[in-house]
Amino acid sequence: MLHHFLSNYREALIDRCRVRVDSRTGGHPRHFFSTTCVPLFLDQLILTLKLEHSSTLDRGNAFSTPSGESFKNSDIGKTATKHGRELSDIGYTLEQVVHDYDDLCQAILDVAVELALPIKVKEFCTLKSCLNYSIAGAVTEFHCQRQPVKDVPHQRVMDRANAMLAS
Repeated sequence: MLHHFLSNYREALIDRCRVRVDSRTGGHPRHFFSTTCVPLFLDQLILTLKLEHSSTLDRGNAFSTPSGESFKNSDIGKTATKHGRELSDIGYTLEQVVHDYDDLCQAILDVAVELALPIKVKEFCTLKSCLNYSIAGAVTEFHCQRQPVKDVPHQRVMDRANAMLAS
């Protein structure tokens, strides 16, 4: 199961992600995604996968395909919003925000391939959904932090992003 793999190889995945980020950014010190965001995201993803695995809910993807509003209020959603704000504050570019989340996905897939670990389609869908919603939440907050106060109100931007995710 993917949650066992993520738990057992958590530190290796964090290190692998750090290497990917460093190789892409030249090891710039402001790239703290792999040391702060990744561990928390992995812990939340592991919990999500465990809950989804043990769920007796009739709907197959109850946790991996949350509505925009419920995701925004979930732990992963709140973390993504916080990270979008932090990444904006330290001068990340929008491209770096998106690529950092992709680095994590690639690190997971690279280690799984190296270990010949099969990942079930449903678990991969949960991983990708959590990453996609996290990217959307981080990018939305990042964008809001960069907008002048007179620009589109934060809630309207969040509402539009959530509507796009829900569709």
